[in-house]
Amino acid sequence: MLKLIDMKIKIHKETLYLISLVVMAFAIAFSVVANLGVGACTVPALALSSKLSTVLPTTWDPMLRQIIGSQPFCELIIQSGLLMIFCIVIRRFRPFFLFSFVTTFIYAVILYGVQWIPAFWPEINHNYPLYLRIILLILSMVFTGVAVACSLKAYIYPPTLNFIQKGTIQHFNIKKVGIFYLLWDVTVMIISIFVIYAMHNDWQFWNYNLSYGTIISVFACGPLIGLFTAIFNKNLEIKTLFPKWEKAFEIEDKKGY
Repeated sequence: MLKLIDMKIKIHKETLYLISLVVMAFAIAFSVVANLGVGACTVPALALSSKLSTVLPTTWDPMLRQIIGSQPFCELIIQSGLLMIFCIVIRRFRPFFLFSFVTTFIYAVILYGVQWIPAFWPEINHNYPLYLRIILLILSMVFTGVAVACSLKAYIYPPTLNFIQKGTIQHFNIKKVGIFYLLWDVTVMIISIFVIYAMHNDWQFWNYNLSYGTIISVFACGPLIGLFTAIFNKNLEIKTLFPKWEKAFEIEDKKGY
């Protein structure tokens, strides 16, 4: 009996990669529905989405306007810009870097699909009671912890934003990683205030998805990632389905950033 309890669950790194993208998509969707403040790094995309939705020509096809004005599409715009800035800062570019943008594209498609679920439609979720929105906010932080912990076990590059964070840590040889992530989120929150003002000419940033839920997630997600990483280390036996691909990514990582 004890032997069965001690058995680890076998899973492939490629599976964890896909799980991380799906779970992260739901995490972001939950936070948006909760409307109590989304993660710091999600605020700029939502601000851009809100702006594009009002300035796109009404003569365009409605489906095209919906796609371009959607949060997932805005994520692609922002993260592609961040990747270019990152390459300029470190003065280096390798084709393998683009795998992070491929991951971002896959994540954006999944998020767009998740947001088509009726429970995530604005006309429905605006009627959710406060207690349910609080539950959704908590779930979004838990799901974020699970998603990031899964992505850390995979060798395929994560979405561009997470790839840049990892690359920044390695390039500048940052030792205190926990403090780095905290400062990163705080910096993004401050920048987002000015981004919101630039797009909407409004200093009331709490009306644009940057609220107390954002602050809570900044301090809660780090410990949650650590918790789920420890759980996975103890209970998962992780293997590789495509060892040659893993080797290729390892070779690229050894080249540094």
